[in-house]
Amino acid sequence: ELCVDKGQIVELSSGKQYEFNSIVIKESGTLTTKNGGKLLIKCNNNLILENNASINLNAKGFSSNDGFGKGVDGAGGSYCTKGGDGWNMGNSGTIYNDKLEMGSGGGSWGDFDGGN
Repeated sequence: ELCVDKGQIVELSSGKQYEFNSIVIKESGTLTTKNGGKLLIKCNNNLILENNASINLNAKGFSSNDGFGKGVDGAGGSYCTKGGDGWNMGNSGTIYNDKLEMGSGGGSWGDFDGGN
């Protein structure tokens, strides 16, 4: 069993397959990865998320200008739909729909970083 205590942040290594009988994330607890990438977990029974608990992978995908649906010249990254066009007609990334792939970073422009 994996138990994330109240308010605790637990970081698992990315790219490794984890298997738990059950997962409990207590109030305001967070499960995430240490260094970005894929979080591969198999829960055989109960997955319990208490109030304000989360599995959070925000900003853990590809960096700007990288990944399957990467944006170019400020354009948005794509996933199931086309990302927005960027400054100076920058192209959004290729649409892809693979739930096991990380999110694509938006394109950077000049001194401004894209999303991740």
